Amino acid sequence: TKENSYGGSARILGIIVHSILEKITDKIYYKIIKENNFDVDPTLVKEIVQKEMLRNNMKYPTYVDLYFEKVLIPTFEKNIIEFYKKMEKELKGEKVKTFFGEKNKIYISDYNEDDKTKPDFVIKGRADLVVTTEKENFIIDYKTGSSTDGQLDIYSIILCGDSEGAKKYIYNVVKGELKSPEEKKDKITKEQLNEIFKKFVEDENFERKKKSCGNCEYKNICRKDVI
Repeated sequence: TKENSYGGSARILGIIVHSILEKITDKIYYKIIKENNFDVDPTLVKEIVQKEMLRNNMKYPTYVDLYFEKVLIPTFEKNIIEFYKKMEKELKGEKVKTFFGEKNKIYISDYNEDDKTKPDFVIKGRADLVVTTEKENFIIDYKTGSSTDGQLDIYSIILCGDSEGAKKYIYNVVKGELKSPEEKKDKITKEQLNEIFKKFVEDENFERKKKSCGNCEYKNICRKDVI
């Protein structure tokens, strides 16, 4: 068999990076809100990155330690500082009101508002970073790999009540790229979500989609792709 893994779970790596950015944002939050100052001390970044990587180092085999030390950690440190510079440029001239990750926000589907005998569907969501200004809302998703179609549309529905309620961006921490997700014809709307819920309730069978399981750490034993 061909082994394409570098020795650890890509999902775990993503969780580590999310935790690093959350901790740094917490540290500079008030500076951003009060002064519109997005400068980040490189020493602070290095300290938080080192601590998080060390805290999780038992989740990876020792033979990737050098790769982390020489490649990944310096890349993360550089691109995390770059992220706040990009956000400062994006928000130039705007008065920032909030700049933090939203936790445990929920959206209750209204597909059944005309029929109270039908169940409610509740979606819980946690966007990586939510920014509000006096004029607009922004939702930013951190990635260490590929993005998922429609993910930011659903976040926008949960947080703003509509898929067009916020500007949406993806920041790839490995590449140092901040960009809007590609516009697709099958963009997820509130109405489409309600239709999905309706179909789920009314259909006798629920179809399990066959697709790539991406970075799932259980894909080699789950075998969902052949079911």
